[in-house]
Amino acid sequence: MNDRRHELEKNELAIQLERVNKTIEPFSRLIAVVVGILIVAAIGYLFYSTQQGERRSDATLGLLQASASGDPEALGQVSESYPGTLAANWARVYQGNEFLGQGIQALYNDRENAAQLLGDAKNSFSNALASETDPLLQSRAHFGLARVAESMGELDEAITQYEETIKVGESEAMIKKAQDRIDSLSSPATKTFLTWFADQDFSPAEPSLPPSLPGSGSLPDSPDMDLGPLQLEDTITLPGGEDSKVMEKDSELELPEDADPTSSEPAETETEEPAMTLEAAESEIEAAAETATEAVEESATEAATESATEAKLEVNTEAAAEAVESVDK
Repeated sequence: MNDRRHELEKNELAIQLERVNKTIEPFSRLIAVVVGILIVAAIGYLFYSTQQGERRSDATLGLLQASASGDPEALGQVSESYPGTLAANWARVYQGNEFLGQGIQALYNDRENAAQLLGDAKNSFSNALASETDPLLQSRAHFGLARVAESMGELDEAITQYEETIKVGESEAMIKKAQDRIDSLSSPATKTFLTWFADQDFSPAEPSLPPSLPGSGSLPDSPDMDLGPLQLEDTITLPGGEDSKVMEKDSELELPEDADPTSSEPAETETEEPAMTLEAAESEIEAAAETATEAVEESATEAATESATEAKLEVNTEAAAEAVESVDK
């Protein structure tokens, strides 16, 4: 009975499969094409993902190398070689920072070059914003545009870009920094300074000269270089402890009296010679040094003799002790 039921079930399954085959037989070629397309698409997607991963890795490596060099041209090559990647947009931000730093420095010696560099910085920051939605990159790009506008004296544009930085809300530190700059630019003192600075020309009259320096009237007075009277020692202390007089004070010297202008003969003067000349003092110093050297040599000889005697006694004592031990054994 069970075998009969099992055989009937197998026949029913075969009948159903035959019906399905008859139903899809007209579409079998189309189904095969669709399946083939799906397989090719899957392989292509895997290949594309692998290529994009390698491309992003290469872009990141290029960004690190270019940012370390600080060369705006190298950063521009990264953005051109890997368009559409996050690393390329960051390369534009770094490029803008480099142009900005060079432009601010050029404000003090070449205003035309500074304007060109600041314009390049503005373009780099704007290009980075145009194709990226990352909050961190957006906040840095807006902040860079604000600094460019501030350097060019465009206060309203600078405040607008700082406000855009705050709207991004990337971090509390960046929000606070942007707000501080807005408060600073809103003060009358800052506006007055920027207006004055924009009218200044720091470029030298000749290209070979450095930027203009303050006039001599604003320099401080020269310091007092008077050293005062010199205080000389009257005596030199010898190594033996005795003092040798080598120089007399001016008050102890008997200078010749002024000669009578009516007399044709020179006035006779008597000078008191010092008690000891410098040569005598040097001789005494050399003698004392020789005496001290001989004393040191004698002391060293005595110490060496005592050390040798003690060492010899110790050796003899140890040898005697070893001899006694060998005899006892």
